[in-house]
Formats: sequence, C-alpha cells, structure tokens
Amino acid sequence: VASYTPSGTTSRYSAVVFDAVNELVYVGRTPLQNGDNSTPGQIIALDARTLAMKWTFTTPGGIDATPALNGTTLCFGDRTGVVYCLDTKQALAALAQNQPITTRWTAPLDTNGPTHRVATPLFAGDQLIATMWDVDYGPDESLVTTASIRLSDGTNTGMIMPPTTAPKSEIDIHLVLQPPSLGQLIFPGFSTPLRALFLCAATKVVAFNLDNHQQNQQIEFPLPSGSIATCLIYDDGTRVGTSLSKPDPSSTRLWFGDNQGNLWALDNQLKPADGTPSLVKR
Repeated sequence: VASYTPSGTTSRYSAVVFDAVNELVYVGRTPLQNGDNSTPGQIIALDARTLAMKWTFTTPGGIDATPALNGTTLCFGDRTGVVYCLDTKQALAALAQNQPITTRWTAPLDTNGPTHRVATPLFAGDQLIATMWDVDYGPDESLVTTASIRLSDGTNTGMIMPPTTAPKSEIDIHLVLQPPSLGQLIFPGFSTPLRALFLCAATKVVAFNLDNHQQNQQIEFPLPSGSIATCLIYDDGTRVGTSLSKPDPSSTRLWFGDNQGNLWALDNQLKPADGTPSLVKR
C-alpha cells in the first residue's frame, strides 16, 4: 500500500508505533553496527496512510528501542544514555510554523562504561520508568540501571532502584531493549500483593516493590542455567485457576521462556518458607 525509504547511511529501525491522535506512525533509527556509539539517531514521523515523512528529530546517538507513546507524549532513549520526551502535538505545531522541534525535557541516566543501550520506556501513572544497559560495564558483565522519571518535568522522582549485573555472554541486545512490566507481587514481610516492577535481566528476573521503597524493595529470581529468551508477560489472575472472571491479586503469575526451551512462571501462590514467591518451571 505504501513504503518509505529514508535517505542516508544504512541503518537499523525499531518497531513502528501508531499514533491514533495525530494519525502518524513513529520509528526509531540507529546505526547498523552495534559498536557505533557516535553516529546520530533519529525519530521519524510518517503519515499513517501514505508513509510520507512529516517530521524528524535527531539525537546524538542511535535510538535502538521502540519509542513509547502515551496520548501525545512520546519518549525514547539514545546511545548516549539520555531519555527524551516530545509532545507530538507541539511537534506538528512547530512543523506548521517552520520551527525546529524541541523536547519537553531530557533526562540523562547514570552511565558506567562506553556502551549504553536504553530500553523502551514504560509509562506508569505520573512516572516514566527507564532502564539502561551499560553493555561493557566490566570484562565479563553488563550493568542494568533503572530510573523513575517525573513525566511533568523529567526530574528524578527519588525512587531508588538498585542496579544489577548480568554476564555479558548472556546478553541478547535486542531482547533487553524491551520495556519492564508492571504487575503485583507478594513481597517478603507482606501478606498482600503490592505493586511491582518486573525487569528482565538476562539470567534473572528482578522485582522492585513500588509501594514500599524501604522494606524488601528488590528481589532477584535467578534461573538455574541459561537466560531469558522472551518478553515478560504478566497474568493478573484472570487466566489462572477455574473460570475466573476478574483479576485475582493472589493468583498472579509472570510468564517467560528461556533459551533452553523451558517455560517459567513467577507465582504468588507457591511460596517457600521465607515467604518469597517462587520461580517455577512449567
């Protein structure tokens, strides 16, 4: 029906995001080579029907992950470790007036090492959750950091989510660009499920307690071997058990598969003696 071929050097492109408000689609552009950390990246806005280019926004580094869109708020990160926020209505207004497109805000993330990859951000109420991989953090490991950013102005909310590491040999650079997942989990010391942020950290799932940042804030669920090979799918309880018609916080599960052909579930119902939910093979 339609096609669009950007000009310039050979690039790799993110998945396409549809904007129903402005009837546009957005795609991120990044250098083809994984080791290229200096070639600029680009967000391209295309007419959803004809794929005619409407506007572009250029960043100092490549944009590896799919942009995140919520209403007229478009957020993404680049290889310099910076998260950008654009207002899509303002971008069209600037285009109509032949003015440059400006950001609502930018948020630099704490970087460690030369190679940064920012995953697709996650909208969570009045916050934006951003994860970034420092791929070359150490000789044999990569570091993933998580930040909570205020959507209003791009400042840090003050929520501390400690970083974690994973073996560099287990990093699938395309998989770790996916966003974290929101759900509920019964954390140790609590009897009822609390809001949780689930992060894919290659060889383990990391769960952050979003309701109580001081007590049992973070739990790591390591795989016995191998690494996570799929996205994290949260089940709110409607598909667990018999004929449930509404979410059941006590019966939630987080599903994923590994690179050894196993299906795993992080299960609220199966808890060992210390009360921590279990990671069980299905």
